[in-house]
Amino acid sequence: MPALPVDDLKPGMILQAPVCNLDRQLLLGAGAVIGERHIRLFQSWGIVEVTVRDAETAPAAAAGTGPVDPGAAELADREVCQVLSHQMIDSPLMLEVRRLLVARKLHKRHFREAA
Repeated sequence: MPALPVDDLKPGMILQAPVCNLDRQLLLGAGAVIGERHIRLFQSWGIVEVTVRDAETAPAAAAGTGPVDPGAAELADREVCQVLSHQMIDSPLMLEVRRLLVARKLHKRHFREAA
């Protein structure tokens, strides 16, 4: 999928490529589920466009569990941010840790609901 203007992003979309600021600091890694907070982060850093995965062909962010509910992704992101609140949440390392924790929470919830 071609680059999409940040203003056209919707929560629940999945990044195809990592998003970095002008200093080459990672803001959000490839494969991350985009939330409202991420969109605001991109806008505050002056990011104009990002590349997202095509919804029909993209694997789900939660390790093949099907489409990701944007509300569930946003809730998981808030829960992870609460746990990591004492950390520098916007550092490249912590952004990746956060992305992985959110994906894991979504994956676990999917299997709990399926049981």
